[in-house]
Amino acid sequence: MNELIELLIQKNLKIAIVESMTGGRLAYEFVKHKGASSIFQEGFILYSNESKSKYLEIPLKDIENYGVVSNYIAQKMAERMHQLTNRDISISVTGYASDRSPNEAYFSIYYNNAITTKHIVFKSTDKREENILKTVQLITENLKVLIKK
Repeated sequence: MNELIELLIQKNLKIAIVESMTGGRLAYEFVKHKGASSIFQEGFILYSNESKSKYLEIPLKDIENYGVVSNYIAQKMAERMHQLTNRDISISVTGYASDRSPNEAYFSIYYNNAITTKHIVFKSTDKREENILKTVQLITENLKVLIKK
């Protein structure tokens, strides 16, 4: 994570995060490091469908039609976060950490006017906290790859 923060600082990139499944863990992984205030600008935890609709203006009908845990909603979350904040990078994550079949997540990274979205399917035996941590790790790894290009 230190390497990622250093890259963001070197490139003078500002990030905004909107989280659901990870419940603030992604933001925490940034802010626990010295220098995070120069790159991390804001973060939202929008856990319910209603909050995603209210703050990101994603129609509830879209959430119902596509499913709150979907490629489409993850992309819309990142896109709306970018529109609201105008940051260089907007990251979104939505998913089911446990108690579903499958336990899965989607995350999107808005960077350089493009959205990259990934889908994760967890083992049914994995615990909730493990799935949250895996998701955060995959997001940070993918972000590092994107900004190194």
